[in-house]
Amino acid sequence: MIDYCKDKLDSIQDLPTLPAVCERLSSMISNPNASAQKVGVIIESDQSLTSKLLKLVNSAFFGLPQHVSTISHAIVLLGFKEISNLAFSTSVINTFGTSHHADAFDLQSFWKHSLACAITARCIGNEVGSVHVQDIEEAYVAGLIHDIGKLVLHQYMHDEFNSIYSLVSQENIRWIDAEQRILGYTHQDVGQYLAIKWQLPEVLVRAIKYHNMPETLPDSSHAIIVYIVHLADIMVKSIDLGFSGDHLVPDFYRSAWDQLGLKKSQISEILSTAEIALNDVFSI
Repeated sequence: MIDYCKDKLDSIQDLPTLPAVCERLSSMISNPNASAQKVGVIIESDQSLTSKLLKLVNSAFFGLPQHVSTISHAIVLLGFKEISNLAFSTSVINTFGTSHHADAFDLQSFWKHSLACAITARCIGNEVGSVHVQDIEEAYVAGLIHDIGKLVLHQYMHDEFNSIYSLVSQENIRWIDAEQRILGYTHQDVGQYLAIKWQLPEVLVRAIKYHNMPETLPDSSHAIIVYIVHLADIMVKSIDLGFSGDHLVPDFYRSAWDQLGLKKSQISEILSTAEIALNDVFSI
């Protein structure tokens, strides 16, 4: 059925491509030869992106002691990889930020969930530490776009999406179970397809594909980021930070918890920090 998924998506003529700025930033995320100057030039070529990014950098989310008025200054304070990842995330939101469909699905609430997951994933990454997570901002990006397949379904397979949404509400089942019954594949498969088509880094492809079912990972490559997004997704669902379509809070994969090495006492602190940051970031 995965081949059918690919054939269906290939038939969509106006399936979005990665924005030019976003495409150039994507190559920077995993390029060891990338420089702060190159990243700055790419971002500053898009005035709207520059404006939004500076608002984000100056938000309480980062808590910088001084006002930042240029991208180059932001890079000095936060590092070019972090700025590159944040700019990439902002570009993706702009690509799917609005919908021409009027229905019961609240796109604003969906993005609130996605941002909450991104911020929580970043908080978890900070708690886990650099021993396990080499690039904490990768956790943020992965958290933000983990459900991007749902956006593709909503905007380009709208009838099927509505059927899934109705089935989830009527029978109180998991979103992925409803997708399997109606489509024969899931938003994880759709998201993986889009991520590969966009040539995103493998760490993001894996987070999108396996965040709901990390026990199906074929090997340990990028497993920690997958586990972080898996936990972040469950945590924000448990306190209703936004709404991704799922009414049920799934069980957490125990081995993922063990690998991350978090303590139960850290959960409330992480969620408290994330909720405060979300209110500030979401307004931007």
